[in-house]
Amino acid sequence: MNLFDDLQRGAFGVVTHTMGYAASWAPSAGGAVKTATVLFKDASQTARLLQIEYDPKRAIIEYFDDQLTGLKTAVNLKRDEEIIVNGIAYGVNEIKADADGKTLIAHLELL
Repeated sequence: MNLFDDLQRGAFGVVTHTMGYAASWAPSAGGAVKTATVLFKDASQTARLLQIEYDPKRAIIEYFDDQLTGLKTAVNLKRDEEIIVNGIAYGVNEIKADADGKTLIAHLELL
């Protein structure tokens, strides 16, 4: 890895360690449960006040591409995947790579 990648991973690690949430995913195709500490953002009244699209059933998580390995592929294959974040079950609607290509953003819907 280069210096930038090391710094990015270190900063992301500090933030997720400080403000992250526990997430777990049991692949619908079978296999071991995968866990990660992710950044989590759910809908709130603050979003409504800031005139951001507000949907109380939607949330997002951010995580590095080497965590929850296989989730993005499964979602792209249109499999019904479920993830537990902080003890609450969400369906995973779509996953896109952030601009850096290493951070993944998963759009969730409360089940």
